[in-house]
Amino acid sequence: MSKGTERMTMGELAASGGLANLRSSATGTPLRAIAEAAIAAQEKAQGEAKPADAAPTKGEDSQKAPKRKSEAIKTPTEYEEQVDLFAWADRMVFELPELDLLFATINGAKMPYGKNKNGQRFSKEAVRQKKAGLKNGIPDLILLVARRDYHGLLIELKRAKKSLSVVSDEQKQWIEKLTARGYLAVICYGAEEAKKVILNYLGAE
Repeated sequence: MSKGTERMTMGELAASGGLANLRSSATGTPLRAIAEAAIAAQEKAQGEAKPADAAPTKGEDSQKAPKRKSEAIKTPTEYEEQVDLFAWADRMVFELPELDLLFATINGAKMPYGKNKNGQRFSKEAVRQKKAGLKNGIPDLILLVARRDYHGLLIELKRAKKSLSVVSDEQKQWIEKLTARGYLAVICYGAEEAKKVILNYLGAE
């Protein structure tokens, strides 16, 4: 505060223009200008310390609405397709009693396995089942109903999305052998396709 203003009363200070007239005793610069410069410098420093693209703090981040993740449509597994098919067959059996003769083979079951001395996958249960008659490639579903010139219907059921399904050489060979011996043996992609094949085979569609 300058010597000329050290003993001014509040009334005199107001009458003389207030803070606008107060000056630094060291430089003679108005105190108001010094205060405004200090505030501007502080704001600039805060802006440089936190750039616009800086990661939000924990408090700021919690205030933002969470992003909605689009749920990808999951393609059912072969097991899920087969469960769907037999649930349908159970409902339809009152209209089509022949569906009572539709059953599944054990080929779709997952056998527990370990690894042999060479590090290769090995299933004792699979060996046990093969001794009892299990054969690779047998179609998953069998309908023991003769229709037209066929002795029965056999279906190898795959996932609805063909790119996710693999038909093994053994499965192709069984399809060919069964067809040659008077059975209708087909590959169906998904439960819906299998339902249509069954209905058509039974003459219900």
